Amino acid sequence: MNVKIASALIACCIAAAGCGKARPAAPPAPLKNEPSGFGGIAWGTEAALLPPGMEEDRMSEFMQQTAGIRLFRKAKEDVDLGGAIPSKVQYGFYKGRFYLAMAEFRGGGNFDKIAGALGERHGPGLRVQEGKAVSWVGGKVDILLLRKGVLVCVYKPISEEKERDDREKAERLIKG
Repeated sequence: MNVKIASALIACCIAAAGCGKARPAAPPAPLKNEPSGFGGIAWGTEAALLPPGMEEDRMSEFMQQTAGIRLFRKAKEDVDLGGAIPSKVQYGFYKGRFYLAMAEFRGGGNFDKIAGALGERHGPGLRVQEGKAVSWVGGKVDILLLRKGVLVCVYKPISEEKERDDREKAERLIKG
């Protein structure tokens, strides 16, 4: 698995598990113009209703077994990230519903292009981790842009359901 994507997935899992819920040094920047989806696919879209040209990612089976999510990719990606061309975009589904988008990009200038495009659309965002990331927190969508080359967008209603399910599963495992 690609190290950048694995790192982003681990960060998402930590956040979903509640490990990253420490109070930020500054209030989160509000997310203006909350996106209704990513890459032309609406949040909550059923995997069975994906448009032609979508295929299951080669990491999907592994992610289903380890994290309970399925990953899909477009045969030809057309997402616009402020002129930055992503090297990989994965669409994550929990219980068959779209809730997670992860885009990987290369090149230092691409971070600034994407941050600029997101800032114009959603507001300035909050610079975190000493400028190594920018985040936007919305009512239904959170966006995290990492300088190391990953953009993660999460649809919170399904993410929170996954978090509850994961917590319940962990409690059942502990009880034996």
